Amino acid sequence: MSDATPQTSAMPTPDQVLVPASDSVTLDGVAAPLLEYAVRLGYLHWLLFGVPLQVARVYEGIRGAPLPLSGSKNLAFELEHLDGEDQFIFASLIAYSAPANHCTMFDCRALPPGKRITVEYHGE
Repeated sequence: MSDATPQTSAMPTPDQVLVPASDSVTLDGVAAPLLEYAVRLGYLHWLLFGVPLQVARVYEGIRGAPLPLSGSKNLAFELEHLDGEDQFIFASLIAYSAPANHCTMFDCRALPPGKRITVEYHGE
């Protein structure tokens, strides 16, 4: 009989699976249900790809509109680090789960500034 104990890898904390894409990004003021949904997506991303999900607040509008989209009710997830197939898988997970979380997904991967999926919260 061995004295060795089985090694378990600890589940990361929410701030380890959902990280700002840059120092200028803050999650302060994000609608609580949207932040909870983003954390769940962060865990899925971490389990699938082994890296945290990078998030940027959306300050620019969809399709080049000059005004922000409700500010605290929009998040953009950076997907530059994933190849095309992995981006498709993660975008599909968001598209599937967004309606149940009172969200709409916008696939902005073909628009500047880079590979992003934007989620807009439409709850109360």
